[in-house]
Amino acid sequence: PLKELDNMIMTPHIGAYTEEAIENMSIQAAQNLIDVLEGREPQNRVN
Repeated sequence: PLKELDNMIMTPHIGAYTEEAIENMSIQAAQNLIDVLEGREPQNRVN
């Protein structure tokens, strides 16, 4: 595995964790909730 290599530095993936992204996630989550409560399919369903 890559993590076993001496020259490998592993870092977490946080490239998309910006203030804009967090705000957009909140807006999408709220819109999905509204959609479900009003009987519509949520736009960003995972499962």
